[in-house]
Amino acid sequence: MPAINTVLRQLFYLSGLSGTKVTGRAKSVKWFDKPANQGMLRGQAAENPRHFYMEPHMLKNNPFLKQMAFLLTCLPFMASVQASQLAAGQPAPPFQLQAQDGSVVSLAARQGMGWTVLYFYPKAGTPGCTTQACAFRDAILTIRKQNAEVYGISTDEVKSLLDFHQKHKLSFTLLADPDAKVADAYGVKMPVLKMAKRWTFIIDPALVIRKIDDDVDPALDAQRVVEELKQLQSGGD
Repeated sequence: MPAINTVLRQLFYLSGLSGTKVTGRAKSVKWFDKPANQGMLRGQAAENPRHFYMEPHMLKNNPFLKQMAFLLTCLPFMASVQASQLAAGQPAPPFQLQAQDGSVVSLAARQGMGWTVLYFYPKAGTPGCTTQACAFRDAILTIRKQNAEVYGISTDEVKSLLDFHQKHKLSFTLLADPDAKVADAYGVKMPVLKMAKRWTFIIDPALVIRKIDDDVDPALDAQRVVEELKQLQSGGD
């Protein structure tokens, strides 16, 4: 169930519920009218790691949490219908996507041009996605010195990406995947929701996937990419 718990972590973070804990042992979801014990705090995993609790007022007037609540109840039944995942050593699935400035970016055009970093993220403007984007902004010169270019991909519309790009003065390209077809091709589409999980792919100049990170820390992802590029370019695995 690791992928399910990845979705849970992403959704709780997107909702703005800081301090949420989701364990790797979650196997089911149960809803309670009140905490069963003192260990079951707001939006946190209980002492029994299979149970999750949300206070009713957390769902009121919060469409995102209502959608999340629905997804949580469905997740146990979706464990066997996840898309097949890519692996290092496989060709990167080709795509053409529109950037925040309206231009069209093709992965094929990157062949022989250097290394490519694709980071998928759930939604522009949310706390974790803003932290991650700003970290890549701050590290972009270091990454480019390693002959690599960064592309952020989400299911947001182009207008939302332009607003996000301008607000945070981002210095790399954001790509819109509104129908989630590219997210699905890379195996990172969330079940039910038309959102991408937070995964990062490092692709070599021959457009072969060399590294996949499926446990991304938004604040540390850019620095981890810098370190991985150094290792890969020096011949390390």
